[in-house]
Amino acid sequence: RIVAAEIGLLGILVTESFAAVAIALFARAGSLQVGIGVRAVLRAACYVVILVSIVSILASNPALAIGVGGVTGVVVAFSAQNLVANAFAGVFLAVAQPFRIGEEITVMGLTGRVADIRVMHTRLDLGERVALIPSNAMMAQAIQRRARRTRMDWEFEDGAG
Repeated sequence: RIVAAEIGLLGILVTESFAAVAIALFARAGSLQVGIGVRAVLRAACYVVILVSIVSILASNPALAIGVGGVTGVVVAFSAQNLVANAFAGVFLAVAQPFRIGEEITVMGLTGRVADIRVMHTRLDLGERVALIPSNAMMAQAIQRRARRTRMDWEFEDGAG
């Protein structure tokens, strides 16, 4: 029983240390919101491993530990499904940049300027109102925006090309 408590405490210390490092790295890279999402997923995964380890030690039966771990994993997966989908979609939007802050877009029948892009949602300024559109909805919907002008476009207009 003492070993289980030691594993639990050590597991919590290691988990929180990794979570702190992850958030610091993402914050330094300017992606604090991504870091918050990664930290949540990292914590959930580590705590499931800690729980399975403790149950395995206390029960002295690996089959019981695997069963508890499987059930816990299913519960965590179902409860975090929307969160994880939004987080991954938000990371993809940040990397791929199908639209940028300040651009006018139309999505889900709403037309407005992109005011902010976060991991979990994009804020669209509609003039008198603001719409918060979940990142996974942004990935699932067709987005209309004006074509971006490239440097080459500007050179041809100026007659320099």
